[in-house]
Amino acid sequence: MIDNKDLLEQFRRFIWQNKTANAIELSIETVDWNGSEPRLKYQVVKILPHDANEQQVEAAMQDLCANSNYFATCALCKKPELAGKMYDEYLCQRCAKSQ
Repeated sequence: MIDNKDLLEQFRRFIWQNKTANAIELSIETVDWNGSEPRLKYQVVKILPHDANEQQVEAAMQDLCANSNYFATCALCKKPELAGKMYDEYLCQRCAKSQ
């Protein structure tokens, strides 16, 4: 669970919600690397029942935001980033480049 509401909102910009007749799909922007070029795509990572209520969707989104497989926060600038765009476990590309 992420306690910082601003941070949670920043992570949410990477999550896409799609309602179908059978489910509510939560997708996350992911990064594939083709050499030095990132390729962004959305990957369905959570499927909820089509009748899931707002609290269930909110809880699922918070769980995704807290998952280090998808998101990280830079130790220097404190900005949230997709895990696949981080330079390493601690630094974003921008901060690593300036070191």
